[in-house]
Order: sequence, then structure tokens, then C-alpha cells
Amino acid sequence: MNVILPLCFIAIFIVIIYKHGFFKNSGLSFQILIGLFLLKIVAAFALHFLYSFYYTERLEADIFKYFDDALILFKSCKDSPVLFFKLFFSIDIHNPALTPYYDALNFWERKIDYGIFNDNRTIIRINALLMFVSWGNIFVHHIIASFVSLIAFLLIFKVFTYYFQQHTTLFIISIFLIPSSLFWASALLKEMVVMLGLGLLLYGIHSYTITSYRKYIIIIGLGILVMSTIKIYVIVACIPAILSFIISHTFQHMSSWKIYISIYTLSIVSVIINHYVHIVPFLETIASKRNDFIMDSAYYAHARSYIEIGMLKSTLSAFIYETPKALLRAFQLPTITHIQSPIEILPAIENFVGLLLVICMIFWFKKPNKKQQNIIWFSVFFSIGLLWFVGISTPVVGAIVRYKMPMLPFLYTSLALCIDWKACKNVFVRKDIYGSSII
Repeated sequence: MNVILPLCFIAIFIVIIYKHGFFKNSGLSFQILIGLFLLKIVAAFALHFLYSFYYTERLEADIFKYFDDALILFKSCKDSPVLFFKLFFSIDIHNPALTPYYDALNFWERKIDYGIFNDNRTIIRINALLMFVSWGNIFVHHIIASFVSLIAFLLIFKVFTYYFQQHTTLFIISIFLIPSSLFWASALLKEMVVMLGLGLLLYGIHSYTITSYRKYIIIIGLGILVMSTIKIYVIVACIPAILSFIISHTFQHMSSWKIYISIYTLSIVSVIINHYVHIVPFLETIASKRNDFIMDSAYYAHARSYIEIGMLKSTLSAFIYETPKALLRAFQLPTITHIQSPIEILPAIENFVGLLLVICMIFWFKKPNKKQQNIIWFSVFFSIGLLWFVGISTPVVGAIVRYKMPMLPFLYTSLALCIDWKACKNVFVRKDIYGSSII
């Protein structure tokens, strides 16, 4: 049963990929889609075995700790469906009958509450619901997550292919095959849910602006719902970029970059005003999160990839001073010259490739047309916003790799699209008098 059930789910999803119009109209062949799906399953299983044999502390492994808590919720249903319902929706929490279950849950409550949505419960609840079809087989969860991840990245792929035709190979590499994206977003972790929310939101808004079909409003609402229950900093980074994207499409006679600059300027001004009138403790929350993260990583957990970034004051001047360093830190770490563990090798290579793309774009820039500039600017500004959040708050290289992952497909794709590859190639490849290529 441990093998048969996962194989059955793989077969079911292959049939869906073969028959459903969403996949048929994706612009990718059935063979490529199946290859990507199976590759995601391999990545999810690799993550499973990494946490099984390399990071052996089960209570510190995200892939297991939320699953184990979900198993407790699922078992409560066998005792009483009413108890499961109350636990799942956090109803009647002071009921003595629920106390044994709450005591057994290790990650239902956060160590520190910042007054924002507890996304631990989101991933635990998703795992608990999947228990009704997996019966506790974690590999079924991996396979379902891989299928959902394929959908999420395919939504992003469809948006880019609308603006840029004949770039299928580039998109397969930059959207689906970036190692960090493939690795962290293929298993049932928060990153997979984030990518689903991002994909739904961007695809829904893009499609609605093009067609005005009301069905896309449902997709937009679903994307907002998903993102609001997981990694709240991602949707905060996404809001001004999405707003700029919509306005830029609506007022196509205006320069896209001017719209993005204006919206982000207003956003920054709003943060500054908010800081002085104290409506929402925005900077205070970020500073507290960073300082608590430092204490937990350096003094309690002894994180292997901890970096000394110093405590952060919740003053405007402190954030202004820290911003350039935060952006650089989030973009470049880990570097290929300071790899501390084997798991950092691929992310370091990714960062080096990202730097090369920036350099190539500077020297061999290819200007997108008016319509294409909107999605490019969206990708760039969303990436910068997310890098800021990650760099300003995260003192652990391993966490930086995971937290910035949602922006990788956007940034790397937009950089690659803004490079004149023919001109770049001509610099390094020239022909001799006999027509042979010389590097």
C-alpha cells in the first residue's frame, strides 16, 4: 500500500495532464509536461530523503513537523468528527476535550506572535485534509504537492508566453528548472502554497485585464485568499507591483516605468507617514522579527549558516541605512566563494548566474516593446520588494535561499528576456576565413 497508493496518484495526475484543456492549451507538449511533473516528484522525494538522512532532527524539518501535527488532527477525527471540526477551525478552543490534542501539537502555535496570520496552521490544515485521501502516506502528499506546483508554475508560464512568443525553451529553464524553485516548491511546504497563490493572482489579473471575463475574478479572489494565509510578506511585496501592473495596462499611453516608479514612491511615502502617525507597526514588526530571528538562530538553534547582521532599531534612519546592504545580501547569498555546506552549492551557482545575467543585460540590452514592458517591470519591482523583505529580516543563509525563492522565476526570466543573445554570442564567437567558429 505504501507504494501502490502513490503510484495510483501519479497515474491519475498523468491522465489529467493528458486530457484536461488547461494542460493541452499550455503551449507545452504532453511529453514535456510529464517530464516536468516527474522531475518535481523527484525533487520532492529528494527533499524528503535530505531531511531523513542529512538533517535528522525531525522536529526541525519542515517537511515532517507540519505533517506530524496534521496526523494528530487527522487522528482526532477517528475519535470524534466534531472534535476534528473544532480543532481544524479553532472553535471552542478552551474546551477541555481539545486540550490533549493541543498539547500534542508542536507547531500549531508560534513561539512569538507578531499579530499576523499564523501560516503554520495553514500548512498543517492542508496536510490534515490530504490525510483523508493519503491515509497518512507522506509520499502521496509529495505527489499531490508536485502536481499543484506544476499548475502554479504553468500559470506563470502562460502569462509570460502571452507577452513573449517563441521563447519556450528559455521559459522552461527560467520558470520551471531553477534548482531552488524546483527543490523547495515541489513538496508540501509553504513555498509551494506561495507559488500557487502567486500564479493564481498574476494569471487571474492578467487574464481579466485582457478579456474582462468574470470567471477570472474568482481566480483573483482565490489567489488573494491563498496568499493571505501563507507568507504574508510575499503578498505585501506583491501588492504595489500588482497595482502598477493593472494601472499600466489600463493607461497604455503612459510609460510603464513611470507608473511603477510613481506607485512605489507613493508606497514608500505611505510607510514613512504611517511610521510617524503609528497606524500600523510596520517597521516595528519587521525589526522585532529580525531581532528575534537573530536570537533564535545564533543563541538557541545555533544555525549552521547564521550570518552576523546585527540587531535592527525600528527607526526610519536605521531602515534607510540597512536597505542597500539588505538588498545585496539577499541577492548574492550564498556566494560561490563562501559555500558552507553541500546544499548551498546550487543556490550559489544560481546567484552567480543571476549576476552574469545582470552584466549581460547591461552590455547587451534588448528593449522590450511597449506591451512587454509591463510584465518585465512587474517582475523587477516585485523581485526587489521581496529581496528587501528577505534581506532586512533574515540572518540565516539557508532561510534567505528559501524566502527569496518566489521571485526567482520572475527575476531570471525578465533578465534573460532583456538580453540580446545574438549580439552577446557574436562577441564570444567569431568565424575564421573558412567559416569555422572560433571561441
